[in-house]
Amino acid sequence: MRRFEFRLRNVQRVRQTEETIARGNVRVAQHHVAATTGELERRRTHLRTLAGPPANATVDVFLAGRASLGAAAATVVAGGNDVAMARAVADTRVQQWRSARGRVRALERLEARRRDEHELEVARDDVRETDELILARRFLGAGS
Repeated sequence: MRRFEFRLRNVQRVRQTEETIARGNVRVAQHHVAATTGELERRRTHLRTLAGPPANATVDVFLAGRASLGAAAATVVAGGNDVAMARAVADTRVQQWRSARGRVRALERLEARRRDEHELEVARDDVRETDELILARRFLGAGS
């Protein structure tokens, strides 16, 4: 009886490694999304804590206060862009992982199908061998 051997085993291992790497890339991207979201929230909190310039301030103080608020608001906008970019990267990484997972699953299904075919072939060989033994006994018994 032959042992089952999946000829694409090495390809399957490579695909599994690719899937593992892709899964790790998803985790890194999700961590980056969480970090940029936290940084954005920190920037928003900082912007909320800033006070506007006093009403009786000189023009220079007023303009400096407005510039400070404008700079803080710009960092919030930039942080929002960072979060959007991180989410886009994370979505791409998830799609890459799903694709890698699909390739692994396809090879697993192929292996299962080949294994079933092998088992069927082995069963047929066993039946054929049993039939030959029965026929051989009949001929040997009939000839005596």
